[in-house]
Amino acid sequence: QRAEEDESQKLSLASLTTDKARVEGERDRHVAAEAAARGEGAQLTLEVSRLKGLLLHAEAKAENAEATAGTALAEARRAREEADAAAVRANAALATERAL
Repeated sequence: QRAEEDESQKLSLASLTTDKARVEGERDRHVAAEAAARGEGAQLTLEVSRLKGLLLHAEAKAENAEATAGTALAEARRAREEADAAAVRANAALATERAL
């Protein structure tokens, strides 16, 4: 009977050792999964930062293009005003010439 008890204890110890190894393996897998998730999180943070930088650059380019377009529009208006004034002068000169 003592031999049976010893064998039973050995089997129980082997079962506990197996359970412990399984639990430790699960823990190790969870630790690895958490580390991978942190790595992915850091990678996503870098990607978001990169995309924000691109967006800021694009916004700055758009603002610059808008300012350039505003300048070009103002120059076009001035040119049209000068052309209108030149047309008025030319019409006045023609009218004066006809009157003579």
